[in-house]
Amino acid sequence: MIRTTLIFAAMSALGVALACPGMEAAQAADECSMPHASTSTVAQAPGTHAHLLVEGVHCGGTAATVQTALMKVDGVNAVDVDVQGLAEVAFDPSKTNVGALIATIGKLDGYSAKVADEALVN
Repeated sequence: MIRTTLIFAAMSALGVALACPGMEAAQAADECSMPHASTSTVAQAPGTHAHLLVEGVHCGGTAATVQTALMKVDGVNAVDVDVQGLAEVAFDPSKTNVGALIATIGKLDGYSAKVADEALVN
């Protein structure tokens, strides 16, 4: 029983480490245990849509951190952040703006954002 538990724990850490290259397994297990953070309804969500390139995203866990922070902004209707750091945000322009979204991401330790180049979006 103990052997099975140890094997499962080692496999779980290895899987997380492989999903988050360049990180130690223990660090990856703490930061990257979540799958891709995605809201499939962003394209259909009402409001203005902004595409942001987020530095600091390298796995599903870090994408989820950014997505969670953006969803807390008043006026944000939907968010999708992929593991390459491309974020699509649908928001009500009478309540927030792109500058506020970028500032929200900048308040997160280890993250920054800028408006994405259109070539990355299409």
